[in-house]
Amino acid sequence: MIRRNGDPRDDNRVVADMKDIDRPPVLFPRLGARPKKEESNAEETPVEYAPSERRAMIGGAVTAGLLIVLVFAAVFALFILLILKMRP
Repeated sequence: MIRRNGDPRDDNRVVADMKDIDRPPVLFPRLGARPKKEESNAEETPVEYAPSERRAMIGGAVTAGLLIVLVFAAVFALFILLILKMRP
């Protein structure tokens, strides 16, 4: 916290407790110790979706992909059109 006179002082508040966070190695990250996995008592079961839900998710993903391709194609077409217009 900065005081009115511009003097920053520590007011002993804890913003985020960082004592339990392990720091990864900087020079050789693959040679460091592997993070420990916390074991939970809850069983992890895969989520089952109905066929109509699965089709809706696949359709949404395909539609999003096609929209991205359409935007790239439109930008490319405008680029080609501008190049052709600039030719003498």
